[in-house]
Amino acid sequence: MLAHVPGAFKIRNSRQNKAINAIGKNPVTFIPPLSVFEAAMDAYWVIRVEPKNRFVCIYVNLAAEPVMGLPRNKIIGKPIGQGLSAGDKARRLNRYQMIVRERKPLRFEDAVKYTVPMNVETTLTPVCDESGTCRYILGSLRDITERVRLENALEEATNREQQRLGREIHEGLGQQLTGLAFLASALAHEAALGHSPTSTDLVTLAEIANRAVKSCRIIARGVSPLTESQGSLVSSLRNIVEQVSASGRDRIAFQANQQAPLTLSWQSLTHLHRITLEALDNALRHAGASEIHVIVDISPSAVRIEVADNGCGFGPAGVPPTGVGIDSMRKRAVAIGADLRIQAGNSGGVSVVCTCQQPRPTDDKKTVRTRDAKAGARRRGRTPE
Repeated sequence: MLAHVPGAFKIRNSRQNKAINAIGKNPVTFIPPLSVFEAAMDAYWVIRVEPKNRFVCIYVNLAAEPVMGLPRNKIIGKPIGQGLSAGDKARRLNRYQMIVRERKPLRFEDAVKYTVPMNVETTLTPVCDESGTCRYILGSLRDITERVRLENALEEATNREQQRLGREIHEGLGQQLTGLAFLASALAHEAALGHSPTSTDLVTLAEIANRAVKSCRIIARGVSPLTESQGSLVSSLRNIVEQVSASGRDRIAFQANQQAPLTLSWQSLTHLHRITLEALDNALRHAGASEIHVIVDISPSAVRIEVADNGCGFGPAGVPPTGVGIDSMRKRAVAIGADLRIQAGNSGGVSVVCTCQQPRPTDDKKTVRTRDAKAGARRRGRTPE
């Protein structure tokens, strides 16, 4: 019975169907399973799916009240999206419509501000009847602020160690190999002038040393991508674009508009660098574009990076792509409180835009972390997610 709807809750008989329909009349005591949610520490709610893409909240447990800042009698019976901006309403409705269409659970993490800024994990599960139609959606929200804080602390420690290793490789081993390459080249030149029989071997040695220098730089860049540019995001991205353009395979334009100094942490800059590289790699491999533009705008309030191409776009379905690379970009954006948008480009193709708010130079570390968590939070209404 509905085995083709993995993860969905199924209404298996008319008795359950009548019980579910009665939730709105007495949401706490009428249905025994819902009474379990009253003792839960996580926020739970039930959404009824109505015609014409209308979604109405019919149950909210006690734990949801302090999160949403309203008593549940002010939430139950209200349609989703009421009182929200057009953008927030559209994003929220799109999620529910996807649940109804695909009949699969959806889980995502986000930085939000209800009564206080917090990191949350939201799960939306479809409740389907015997015909496979999604009738209700069960939502749950868990506060993962402490977990995210610990993850960020671990990542910050990892980034510091990567910076140290990157500096040692670049400034230690890299400089020694560079000196060896210069010496080998000079000896090869002198041997060639003197018609020495070892000149060929010395030329080979110089070539090997130069390749070792390049390999050392690649390794250092992989460990800590901003080490070579001494923390300059613009210089690092410009170098990447120049290296790709030098191959002659693709036409890539780089544009930087820096109106203010960067005040983001090394961790945030590293994430922005890797998001840009992933977006550029996707455009090179999948877009079939003749032109790719990488644009970096740095203002006192935010850093905005766009990677746009004129390629094949989202295809006939018009659906944004998914995959490991896209998921990686989204997770990196959430980690630093950035807003990541993957949308149709102005010239066809795809535009990937990542915007990260800049802290003020006078902010202390605690304030910076708080603002980073809030930066990616879109303004939320009081109705459930």
